[in-house]
Amino acid sequence: ISGPAQLETPAGVARIDVETAREMLIAVESSLGDTDIFIGAAAVCDVRPAKFSTSKLKKSINKLSTIEFTENEDIIKVVANSRQRPTLVIGFAAETDSVLEKAKEKLVSKSLDAVIANCVANGDIFGQDNTQVTLIQNDMENPLPPGTKAEVAMEIMTLISEFLSKRI
Repeated sequence: ISGPAQLETPAGVARIDVETAREMLIAVESSLGDTDIFIGAAAVCDVRPAKFSTSKLKKSINKLSTIEFTENEDIIKVVANSRQRPTLVIGFAAETDSVLEKAKEKLVSKSLDAVIANCVANGDIFGQDNTQVTLIQNDMENPLPPGTKAEVAMEIMTLISEFLSKRI
């Protein structure tokens, strides 16, 4: 399930395209029955405009002086607390500071099995092929070696496979 993205869909992957956080939540909830592992990698916005306009908003003190927002539902928290909860629910924490502490908070507050944390403070990760992450589980921090995003993804999948085999 993907929001707007420039990336090609890999061969063999069934992709559901969505545009809004609400559409993503609906698509996720309708897919949970067949899901063993949920990886919440999308950076879904925490808020959305409270009012939606189908027409262009004109420059006007009355209309544009204030934009009100409402919170989007926390998709990964909904998944982790669902009656159809997958065996593993894994989130990402892209943080600019206190990366490990915030990842641990997310692990607990959202009832996740693991969080993949990475520092985005200097913006070097965006648009680049290399990355470095730390896998957080309960009382464990597992910093993965730096590598290409594909190499790090394969390492994450290996760790998830090992973790899942212990759960079954």
